Amino acid sequence: MSKSKKRKKPPGVAAIGKNKVNDVQPKAGQTGQTAAPKDVSLGPACGVVFLLGGVVFAIIVSVSAYLLIGKQGERASSAIREQLIPWVDESELSVPDKARINERLMDLAADVEAGKVTDRQLGRLRTRLTQNPVLQWGVIDNTIALAQSSGEFTDAERRELQKISDRLLMASSEFKISMEELGFLVQKLATRDSQSGLLETRPEISHSDVITFMQRSEELMASREVGDPPENSPSVAQVFEKMINDALDESILLPLTK
Repeated sequence: MSKSKKRKKPPGVAAIGKNKVNDVQPKAGQTGQTAAPKDVSLGPACGVVFLLGGVVFAIIVSVSAYLLIGKQGERASSAIREQLIPWVDESELSVPDKARINERLMDLAADVEAGKVTDRQLGRLRTRLTQNPVLQWGVIDNTIALAQSSGEFTDAERRELQKISDRLLMASSEFKISMEELGFLVQKLATRDSQSGLLETRPEISHSDVITFMQRSEELMASREVGDPPENSPSVAQVFEKMINDALDESILLPLTK
């Protein structure tokens, strides 16, 4: 499933809303610092830095350079249209999710260009876009498709894998998992394109690789007290849209990623 096409390396980076107030409020018992997982050691995640070096969205962060200088509206909207949307197009997200996400990004670009997005909102967007793993969800969707088509998996395992995916997506919408933690969970399922930072599903994934992903996911979600997903689980695009809308709504206090 890996792509042979070489992607252009994103331009230089800066921080969206750097030195701005982000309206990120610690949850009860938090001190303002991101808390370490209780039960899941992320020590092994240090070994998957290769998955994450560009995954903190070099393209998204480069867009921010235009949000802070000069004719920010025109430049930022152009960067969203010419860099971020093509990045989403090259991801492994489903076609419907890509279409809906890019439609929302086009609306966001228009709002930025019209001067409707404040510095505080930019800071909140930066926090959401650089911490939330939802735009890399194609790897998980591909893994589910593999399990559905492979004779190595029992019906019970397929159902459990789908439930785990739904719970992880719910946890992502609630910011209970981070970009780094997703990289740890899918370590055996994906590689990272060195230029774009996109996660790419490994061409060969074994039954045991998927079971490892499921076990790690269960352990992480138990430590974060993630419950059962709703009967009608939201799509990746719906979670992304809610994330953007919450970031733009300054009346909503955004919790820290655990």
